[in-house]
This record gives sequence, C-alpha cells and structure tokens, in this order.
Amino acid sequence: MTFQSCAGINRITGWAVLLFGFCVPGMAQELPANANSFVIRNVRIFDGKKLSSHGDVWVQNGQIKAVGRNIKVPADLKIIDATGDTLLPGLIDSHTHAWGDALEDALIFGVTTELDMFTDPHYAAKVKKEQADGKDLNLADLRSAGYLATAPGGHGTEYGIAVPTLTSPSEARAWVDARIAEGSD
Repeated sequence: MTFQSCAGINRITGWAVLLFGFCVPGMAQELPANANSFVIRNVRIFDGKKLSSHGDVWVQNGQIKAVGRNIKVPADLKIIDATGDTLLPGLIDSHTHAWGDALEDALIFGVTTELDMFTDPHYAAKVKKEQADGKDLNLADLRSAGYLATAPGGHGTEYGIAVPTLTSPSEARAWVDARIAEGSD
C-alpha cells in the first residue's frame, strides 16, 4: 500500500492510521511530494488489541519500517511530534455505496478501505486504476462488487440506470462471470 494523505483533522480520535497505508489528517498541503518517509514520535499506538502508552512509527517510502520506542532514524528524516495523539488501524466499512465524495469523506474519518456493495463498475475501475497509478490517494481504498445481484424490478433497478438482473438460478454462473470480467472484487 502507499502513503495516503487526507485533508481535515479529527482530534477527537487522534490520527487514524492504517498500519498498511497512512492517512495523516491536516498534512495534505504541508508535506512535499516525497513526504512518504517520516517518523511519528511520542504517540499512543492502538494495534487493534492493545494500547501502548507511547511509541514511534517510522514510515519509509510509504510503508512501515519500524514500530517501537526511541527508534533510531536518519537525521534528515521528517519528525512529527504526536504527543497526545493516538494512531489506530484504519477502519474498514464493509457495506458502502461509493459515489460522489464518499471515498474522500470516508478517509477523513479514518475509514481507509470501503467494501462497496453496488456501484457502477466503470467508476470502480477508474478509481482502482488511478490509485494503482499513484493518484487519488486522498480516497479510501475501494473494493467493489460492481453491480448488485437483483431480479427484474428488484432493489437497485429503481435508480434509473441499467442494472443486469437474474431471472433464474441457472443464470447465476454467467452473471457472476460477467461481474468478474468487469473487475468486481
């Protein structure tokens, strides 16, 4: 995963940081383009199970290089003093519908991955390609089912867009194969 910066700050929960990709609130405009290497010092670290009272997290080229106390780092590395803040794993929202600013809004609030249950597969493919190309890093990562499975006139068809439907169980395999061909996860 790559470094992800996002606008906004949420001091109530501290910094939401996915331990595989980062969202550092409020820093999007302050950091240079090569700012995917830094160390966060004096921060409480919640790993999903336990909370450490304070520690350091060294990020090198967008990936965590070390976590611990008083990590020795190169002298020219950007240091972020996070005294009083907390790092926690990025949240995963497991039922979303990605459209508009939803992926950007999610990241601002610490949701670093969205599992989309119904969106236009062309939109999902565009977001995934741009993120793979190092763009749109201000958006939560997207995993998408593409079109939802529904019957003619069923949920999802009421939005005025053409939605592939199923009329019998015998169509299921071909329907799923078509979704996979479109890039559904």
